[in-house]
Amino acid sequence: MGQAGGWRADELRMAAHEPSAEALETARFGFATRQPHRSARRVLYFTQGAALCLIGAGLFLAARAYPDFTSHAAHAALFALFTVAILWRLFAAASLAPIAKALYPADSHRWPTYTILCPLHREANVVADLIAALERLDYPKHALDIQ
Repeated sequence: MGQAGGWRADELRMAAHEPSAEALETARFGFATRQPHRSARRVLYFTQGAALCLIGAGLFLAARAYPDFTSHAAHAALFALFTVAILWRLFAAASLAPIAKALYPADSHRWPTYTILCPLHREANVVADLIAALERLDYPKHALDIQ
């Protein structure tokens, strides 16, 4: 059968087995068990939950006591937060291009390798479109690893 995206066909058949329950459990919780301080498995700590409850209770009481003022204040606060987020993104996007050009000039061989996995199974009718789209990528060809 030859090469299939860098793998031989017999290697693909060997890799296509049903994992054991222990292997699945290790894949799901192994990192959180080994390094709990780096894991994002725990969503909220007690103090964070208590703070959210206090903020929610405060907003509820403020809305009951002063509904118009609370509504306007919440609207202004959310509008300000949204505006700051949009401006932050625009600033980041505007300042990124010169940094990227300075770090990775077009003729440089220092571009990081970017791997693109294209798993295909009975999809021969889209291969030509896929290849055309991959050729249009605006990234140095020597730094692309298409599998």
